[in-house]
Amino acid sequence: MARFVSRLQDKLGPQLQNVPLLYQGTPELQEVLATFGIYLQDPTEHLATNELRARFQSLVESVFCVIAETRLFALFLDDLHDADES
Repeated sequence: MARFVSRLQDKLGPQLQNVPLLYQGTPELQEVLATFGIYLQDPTEHLATNELRARFQSLVESVFCVIAETRLFALFLDDLHDADES
């Protein structure tokens, strides 16, 4: 787990401050980071929807890259026919 957190910090750099955007879908991430002394608060700035979406997508991509570098994993996408068309 330490390797994952270290690589996540290296990959995200200053963007690590945006990680709380992922807490709603993955509350375990907050616990993992807290184990290593990383406590991040929800962003206080109000973001436009497009900016929020861009930050979220970038974070998800970066987190999956780090996971792929540290462990073998499979990602299953289900019910894509229900996905938002945008």
